[in-house]
Amino acid sequence: MDIKQAKSFILFENDIEIYRGEKTRFEKDVSPGKEFCYSVKALGGFGLQGERSDLFCTRVPTAIPRDIQIDVSTNTLSLNWTPVKGALSYLVYRNDEKIKNTDVTSYTDSELEFGTEYFYKITALDALDLESHPSVEVKGTTREFVAPPILSSMKNDTRIMLIWNEVKVAKSYNIYRGDKLLTFIQSNSFSDAMPPGEKYCYEITSIDRYGVESERSNTHCAKVPIKAPTGIAADGDVASMHLNWNKVPGAVYYKVYEKVDQDSLLFIEKVKSTQLTIRNLDYGADKCYQISALDQEGEESDLSSSACNVVLDPPHFTIQKMNLFEPSGNRVIDAQETGSLQFAVFNDGQSPAHQVNISVVSKQPNQNLVIGEDVVIDTLNAGRIEFVEISLAGLLKVETGEHEFELQISSIDRIALDEPYLFKVETKSVIPPKLIVADFAISNDFGTHYIPKNEIVNLTIRIQNVGEGGTESVDVKIKENRSFTTPDFTGNVSLPAFSPGDYMDIEIPILSSQDNFSADIELTDYLDRTVSQRLNLEVMRHYRSPMELTTQPLGTEDVEHYPDALGEIDVDRRIPLGRKNPNAMAIILATERYDDRNYSPLDYAGRDGDVVRQYFIHAFGLSDFQLLPAKTWQMEGGPSGNDLRNIFDPHQGDLRKRIITAEKYSGVDEMDIFLYYRGYGEWIKGKPLLIPKDAKITRHVTKYPLEQLVSNLSLLSVLGNIRTITIFLDITYINPKKS
Repeated sequence: MDIKQAKSFILFENDIEIYRGEKTRFEKDVSPGKEFCYSVKALGGFGLQGERSDLFCTRVPTAIPRDIQIDVSTNTLSLNWTPVKGALSYLVYRNDEKIKNTDVTSYTDSELEFGTEYFYKITALDALDLESHPSVEVKGTTREFVAPPILSSMKNDTRIMLIWNEVKVAKSYNIYRGDKLLTFIQSNSFSDAMPPGEKYCYEITSIDRYGVESERSNTHCAKVPIKAPTGIAADGDVASMHLNWNKVPGAVYYKVYEKVDQDSLLFIEKVKSTQLTIRNLDYGADKCYQISALDQEGEESDLSSSACNVVLDPPHFTIQKMNLFEPSGNRVIDAQETGSLQFAVFNDGQSPAHQVNISVVSKQPNQNLVIGEDVVIDTLNAGRIEFVEISLAGLLKVETGEHEFELQISSIDRIALDEPYLFKVETKSVIPPKLIVADFAISNDFGTHYIPKNEIVNLTIRIQNVGEGGTESVDVKIKENRSFTTPDFTGNVSLPAFSPGDYMDIEIPILSSQDNFSADIELTDYLDRTVSQRLNLEVMRHYRSPMELTTQPLGTEDVEHYPDALGEIDVDRRIPLGRKNPNAMAIILATERYDDRNYSPLDYAGRDGDVVRQYFIHAFGLSDFQLLPAKTWQMEGGPSGNDLRNIFDPHQGDLRKRIITAEKYSGVDEMDIFLYYRGYGEWIKGKPLLIPKDAKITRHVTKYPLEQLVSNLSLLSVLGNIRTITIFLDITYINPKKS
């Protein structure tokens, strides 16, 4: 269609209608970096349309980057600019050389040359990768290089003095101790007041006019040196020298040297404390010493000044005085008394004595004399006297006498007495008690006071102290034998203290099957002294009741509890006890009254036979079956003539039969034969005759010749099991002048 006939137009943008109108001009805002293609169609009257025009493509150019700013940091330049609309990235040019394509509006150019000018331009790239015109050229200059100083130090006795070289561009310096910033300073030296003997490490940085800090310097360690010890003092002592000095700040050890001469030292010891005692020195030696200090790293200070002195002569001990103190005031140690020994110990030497041990030693140790513990004097100064006391106790059993002791003294330096110090102390024993059985009584459940055979009765014993001294305790022991028993009684009783004259009663159950028996009572006092008393008892005899018991006066020696009746003899009742003896046999023959009235009674002959019988039973240990006659009622009143013949017949007599029976049935292969005869005898024609109970005074044939008795026993002795024959003849001759 002819353009002149066009009434209006349609504008297409990228094939999209964006305008319809009569104007032939169209404007719109678009983003740079994008291409747009346009075509136009003309519209006429009557619905006529022309063809589209050819496409026309175009774009909006990207703007130039603006407001470029440069920040300087040492040898680094940092660029910043404002964003460009439509720009997808930016190209950075340094000195007309492309160095970076970045999608941000900043760039840091590092590791540049110090103190150098650099020129930068920036262009923007759009989505079509089309570059804008370059920006205005900007200039940036890196700073001068800030070098770290070289750190060192100077020796100083009181502080750490740091020094370093001056850095040209540095306006100040930062001081670091370890990782801690101490301070900043503009000079090139710094002093740090630190304790001596301990090492500290430092670093320094340089700060330029822009406040830029350099790298850290070399690490340098230093310390305040420790000083030599002061106040050295040397004090002479017993074979030793005591050194003291002031504590050195920062020192952990000290070295002690002996100054041998002007140019040589002898190392003595390394110590932690500020004192040292050097021992085993010669008495009177002149010694000089110097001390150095060591810090924790072992660095040694200078030596101290010399300290000199003389080793003292040793102490010397003498005993000025010795006293015995005891409560009784009799100047002796009594039994059960504790006294004390006092000594005046004098040190008449030059030097003090330390840890002086003082002891008393018995020359003849006595378990009843107890010496107290040693005494220790911490320090006995020269020219001083110390009084020490050591206890001395006499125990209960100490005896009267004189005892020798030695006082021993020794110090820690082994100083002792020149000569043994000997002394004597007297002791006095305790007055002992005297214990007796003052009396005894018999009682039973029936209120009677005699001892039946084979029945338990109570024996009450009164124990009394008849001595002048007391006893703290008494042990009573009842010694059993085969003649009696004490049912349900252990045989031992412990009694409390006895003063002089005191008594106590004890009750003992007792049972016996013997006619006569004895009980031995042992009394032991607190001194372990034992006395024994025998109580002779017999059955069916009347005794006192416990209520009738008597006491004895002090000093009593012997007690006759139950005096014998008139005519009784002590030996008849105090029969000793012997062991059981199965290898013996006894014949007891006793006649007191005769059938022929012409023979007067032989007084006590019957009792003598009974006593001898008891001796054979108790002292010789024979039983009834070993006696002939076996029972007291047999051959009552004495043997007849037939009894003598029947007993002593060597072929068929009772004695022979018993001997054979004992060997055959009891296995008694050895036997002792005992014969006791008590009665009248008569001499007829120069020969002795035994007078039997039934003999006639005028008929000698009724009498038994003693020769025949001996002859029969001699014939019996041929038996193999007879070991001995013992004959006891108690003959009262009616005509002794004819013997």
